[in-house]
Amino acid sequence: MASVSCPRACPSVPTLLTDCGGSPSASSSTLFLASSARRRRRLRRENDANSCSQVSVVESSALSGLDIHAVELQNATLIELNLTSNSVADARAVQLPETLRRLYLSENQLTSLEIPESWGQLELLDVSDNPITNFTAAGKDGPRILIARNTSLQSLDKATFPDSLRQLDLSLMAIGNWGNFTPPTDLSKLVVQDSSIELFGPANFSACERSFTMDLSGNRITTIEGVRFPRNLQTLLLNGSSVTKFEVCSTDVDVLERLETFNVTAITLQDDVCSNAATPTTVTIANETYTLCVLTDEAFDEKYEHSKASSSMSLATLSLLLFSLASAVFVLLMLVVIKRKVIDERRTKAARVEKLKADQAANEGSSDEDSDKLMKSSAALTDDVRSDPDFERYRIAQSNLEFVKQLSKGAGGVVNLATWKPRKEQVVMKQVTPEKAKSVRELQRFNQEIRLYASLKHHKIVAFRGVAWSSLADLSLVLEYMPNGDLAQFLERQRMLDSQRRGWNWTTDEDSGFTHSKLTVALDIADALVYLHSFAEPIMHRDLKAQNVLLSNKWLAKTAEVGTAAWIAPEVIKDEEVKSLLSSNAALALAVSEKGVTPAFHADCPRAILDLARMCLSYDPEDRPTAKELWRLLQDLAAPGTGLVTTPMYAGYAQR
Repeated sequence: MASVSCPRACPSVPTLLTDCGGSPSASSSTLFLASSARRRRRLRRENDANSCSQVSVVESSALSGLDIHAVELQNATLIELNLTSNSVADARAVQLPETLRRLYLSENQLTSLEIPESWGQLELLDVSDNPITNFTAAGKDGPRILIARNTSLQSLDKATFPDSLRQLDLSLMAIGNWGNFTPPTDLSKLVVQDSSIELFGPANFSACERSFTMDLSGNRITTIEGVRFPRNLQTLLLNGSSVTKFEVCSTDVDVLERLETFNVTAITLQDDVCSNAATPTTVTIANETYTLCVLTDEAFDEKYEHSKASSSMSLATLSLLLFSLASAVFVLLMLVVIKRKVIDERRTKAARVEKLKADQAANEGSSDEDSDKLMKSSAALTDDVRSDPDFERYRIAQSNLEFVKQLSKGAGGVVNLATWKPRKEQVVMKQVTPEKAKSVRELQRFNQEIRLYASLKHHKIVAFRGVAWSSLADLSLVLEYMPNGDLAQFLERQRMLDSQRRGWNWTTDEDSGFTHSKLTVALDIADALVYLHSFAEPIMHRDLKAQNVLLSNKWLAKTAEVGTAAWIAPEVIKDEEVKSLLSSNAALALAVSEKGVTPAFHADCPRAILDLARMCLSYDPEDRPTAKELWRLLQDLAAPGTGLVTTPMYAGYAQR
């Protein structure tokens, strides 16, 4: 509410500020509206004080210069606005408050009504007595009730209405062309009274699903044809019409016979009025009997639904033809693209082979004999990841890897520490030695190792980062870097501690700040083995030992060197069920399996751990647990209350 010093701000009608003398201190679009109590009392200006209260202020720039005849407020919110008898020529120029529910625009100068989507909140719109010749809806939302009586609309051929429309009043209009009119599917009431209509149809209301009222009273309808009635039509009013031709489809006979209310002056079919395809049929409507021309649904559709111009049909046919043509062109283009891709891949692969040969021949420091061997090895490889398109996404450019230091070198390979510069991440680069690179067998094995690592994704297995190469000689497997080294080195360091045997215990020592223990390391290893054995064709580690268990910066134990060892349990080689999970190096394995040698355990090793270790070292495969069984047994031991005796880390390490 606001107080205003304007006598005319408190009458019983809404008042714009401009009507109060155009005060420069306020917006010319401010609307003052007296309270409902003041309006009811119709107080005269001479009975009001110059400063009056109980006045609502509404801001709307579009109201400036308009005569406002009535406004309704609800809890100080503008919900109804009457702008009758103004000069509004474009509805889009009227910017409405979002709270508005009813708008009256009758007797203005609207020639075409384009209903803005922003009017979607309206419940009622009245545009009667305007020279409107067409209706268009800008969006799916719009008024629920549209009253458009006495306009200049003569054809519904191009008229479109909002999908939200429920009631439509087009009375007092001489509609001469229905144009196969199809109303919104939510429409439930159509009123076209006193419009001098002689022909009703064609029009299609079959998609309207609500209970429907159709009021065509006060017309002079003689012919009804091409009309598909609403399936839930309840009321049909044809008062004043003497129908001489009433043609319907067979489905609508049932609709008409279910009518609750039906009024018509007369239905008298002339002789031979029904077309050749139609059959004169007696129909009972609202307890009265009439003769109608009835067509089969197929004949009706063929006659009327395509009559919107044979142009409708031709347009549909043309659209279908164009769609078919576009589809054929698309398929042809796809075939060309696929063929081109196959050819390009073949050319790329051939170019790679030639480049590899050239790189190998130009490899600095290589002798002609070595180059020949490398080229022969490359040509003989059947599993070369460099020529596999699937490995392009894993390739890391050599320029993005910066050498830091060599971590280890053995008979079979070299392991270097490097920095992956784009990610600022330290990684491990594993390569075969120059000597091994001359062997097709070793190169084949290394490529298979790369493929295996690329297929493994588990948080307890050293992660695959990618593959790098500039030639076959420097092909590198790039892996996650484990900064705390391998478990064997860690155990050796533990041996060097003082006599109090400090270090990790079998169970977590909360006072030490460690969240991992001997038992969690064993669980990490078992977790990785369960994953490896979960494949349809189980992946066997073949060389599980302390050197191949690496420790992360958070002391997680991750398994490395998967499937690279030369020793495996005899029953596995014979394709028997995989049982052995804790194989050690070849000498220890042979000693355990053939000579009955048992690794030594410290005297204070918990009994449960000792029993489990002996099960894993059993010569009989039936006595050794599977990966899942081992993991479950370790989980049980890790549960609270198992009573494991706390012992230092090196107690479980075999005495060698």
